Amino acid sequence: MNPQIMLFRISRLAYRSIRFVKRRIWQVAHQLLTRLYFYFNGVHFGKGMRSYGVPVIDIADGSQMTVGESFVLINGMNYSNRIGRQQPCFFIANLGGKSESAIMWV
Repeated sequence: MNPQIMLFRISRLAYRSIRFVKRRIWQVAHQLLTRLYFYFNGVHFGKGMRSYGVPVIDIADGSQMTVGESFVLINGMNYSNRIGRQQPCFFIANLGGKSESAIMWV
């Protein structure tokens, strides 16, 4: 086999491996950060919630937000359709607002 082709394949495999590890680390960090944001804003969420990216959360005191089980958030450019509109999810509840959702399409 040609040494140039072999070098190309090895470098491509190394690049893809590094990219996979980096994405996995970011995914775990984003999920942890989203759960912390939900916790500190008093948002109740069910089991199995996953977050790809970090949403924008603005919950006023006296407001409530509840998210159902197996809720999936897809935020930003790294996790969604690249030809579509790219923006984070926004969760906003003003004074006395209440939001309950079992299924929410974003």
